[in-house]
Amino acid sequence: MDVVTQTDVVTRNIKYYLEHENQEEGLLRDVETIIKSYNSDEPIDTPCVWINKQETVPSGKNNLSNIQELKTTYEFVCIDYDEDLEIAQDKSENLAARVLGAILRNYNQIREQETDPLRIFQRVDLKSLTVGSVPIRGKLDGIPASSVTLDFTYNIDWLKCRKL
Repeated sequence: MDVVTQTDVVTRNIKYYLEHENQEEGLLRDVETIIKSYNSDEPIDTPCVWINKQETVPSGKNNLSNIQELKTTYEFVCIDYDEDLEIAQDKSENLAARVLGAILRNYNQIREQETDPLRIFQRVDLKSLTVGSVPIRGKLDGIPASSVTLDFTYNIDWLKCRKL
C-alpha cells in the first residue's frame, strides 16, 4: 500500500477499533466522546478518549527503494471526571486499560471500510501507561487523566503514491 493511503487507513481504523467497542456490549460502552484530532474546540463529555497521533519513524532498516516498515506512535488520553479526584484518577486508569483491551481485541480483526486491508498492522506494542492530569483553562488544577501509548507497525510501498 502507498504511504498516503496507508497513513490514512491506519488512523481511521484505530479510531474504528474504539468506536466498535463503544456499543451496548462493548468495552467502551460508557464513553461519551472519542476525538481523533490534535486540537478540538468542541465541548468534551466524559468519559472521553482523545487520540493523539505522534511521530512516525522507520522500523528496522531504513529502505527508500521499495517496501518500508514504519512505526507510528499513538497516545490515547483517557479522562473520566468525578468530583473526588482520587476516584477520577482510578476511573481514568480503568478507561486507559479498557482502551488497550479494545485495541488488542480488534486490531487486524475488523476494518472500517471494505476496501481497507484486513491485516493492516505487523504488530502493536505497548510503549507506556501513564497517570497525569489535563489542564483546564481558567483553573489552577487540572483533572486526572491517564494515557496509554502504543506503537503500531505497518508496511508502506515507497514506489506507490497517489492523491487521496
